[in-house]
Amino acid sequence: MKIFLVGLGGIGMSALAQLLRHQGHEVAGSDRDLSTPAQVELFTKLAKQGIRAYPQDGSGIRDFAPERLIYSTAIENDNPDFAAAPETPKIHRAAALAEAIAASGLPQIAVAGSCGKTSVTGWIGSCLSALGKDPCVINGGYGRDFISDTLPGNFRPGSGCIVFEADESDGSLVTFSPEVALLLNIGDDHYDEAKLKQLFSTFLGRARRGVAVNALLAELTPAGVPVVRFVEEPEGAAAGEALRALELKHGPSGLEFRLENGPQIKTQQWGRHSASNALAVLAALQAFGIAPEQAAGALFAFTGVRRRFEAKGLRGQVRIYDDYAHNPQKIAAIVRTGQEISPAKAIFVFQPHGFKPLRDMREPLLRELKACLRPEDRFFFLPVFYAGGTTSFQPSADEVVAEYAAAGLPVELLKTRADLEPVLDAERAAKVCIVLGARDPSLIDWTDALGTVNLKPAAAQDFPRPFQGQKS
Repeated sequence: MKIFLVGLGGIGMSALAQLLRHQGHEVAGSDRDLSTPAQVELFTKLAKQGIRAYPQDGSGIRDFAPERLIYSTAIENDNPDFAAAPETPKIHRAAALAEAIAASGLPQIAVAGSCGKTSVTGWIGSCLSALGKDPCVINGGYGRDFISDTLPGNFRPGSGCIVFEADESDGSLVTFSPEVALLLNIGDDHYDEAKLKQLFSTFLGRARRGVAVNALLAELTPAGVPVVRFVEEPEGAAAGEALRALELKHGPSGLEFRLENGPQIKTQQWGRHSASNALAVLAALQAFGIAPEQAAGALFAFTGVRRRFEAKGLRGQVRIYDDYAHNPQKIAAIVRTGQEISPAKAIFVFQPHGFKPLRDMREPLLRELKACLRPEDRFFFLPVFYAGGTTSFQPSADEVVAEYAAAGLPVELLKTRADLEPVLDAERAAKVCIVLGARDPSLIDWTDALGTVNLKPAAAQDFPRPFQGQKS
């Protein structure tokens, strides 16, 4: 078919476009933003795969003459591409992804949860690749192991099985029927806890071969399906049998631990949350028929995902990191990681990824920051990222900052990105500055420049890392 994706530059849409092209369809798409350096790189690689990109003004529809339009939730009904093709069938991205995955005929591993889906999806894909299973991977981030001259990194072509994120934000995760369903966690994102539990329980119930699940959520698993459980907190307790990490420490390359009643595990990842992710990977692979003893060595193959605690460079004495964290639990995890690196003081800069997400997380983020921020830390809000379309423009970042500051938190507003530079140049105590936020592709370019201004960038291996030494 001739398929046109409205919003081609989105991380999920561009991955779907590559899958459709890999399956033999003729693919094109449009985007509001074709010109930023980060997006130019994406569209250049898509073009090398034969995927054409147009402005989002209807011109691509008239030139390409598609048989089907695919759109995401971010696309409004009055979009110019819709107006240019009123009779062309339209299908939501989630339904199109489910259809394409089913059409592949490959065994499926679906990854769900509020936090960590992208890292775990990439990690499973890298392990399966190292084990010679030739996975097809569809991901919500750019996996370093899959980046090439023609591949951005959020898609890996393969013919052995298919690994993908199952998204709860639009409820689409219940449309899949994977061989293995993996559930990582539940957080304050998109829906209330009761709704999320309902969605995740339905998702797990559609697994055909087995389920891998956080031990804290074992009550959501269906009867009659083999279940592999893992503990969310490394070295933590769990009722019944579950995969558990013991003797956490950092070696020369990254986090190491011993799997309880199992092999020694070495990784190229950092931080306590990476142990949780590794356990989830092992659980999913075990549910897929690959024992931990077989998978242990393959975990070392994973080199990470872009914008997941990515070291960018130095500015003065301050190391700059970039992370995609955008919901309360992810932000709190990164705050704690930064504090381990910089015991005296740490700096965090958060750009909310939309007005509705900020409204939804306003109360739970306040709660999380109260539990983890130290008085000496500095936590900055940038203005809310606006990608276009209909919105209430409420709440603003300065409203949230005023509320949080009144609650006693060390929270401040940066009116512009440039206002961060003198803060860092005057800094004498903080060792790290971590930039947080989702959706906005220009964050990559900004943090690249921020970490290298007037200085030679620090080698990634020279960066201080969390968890130096053994934790009990």
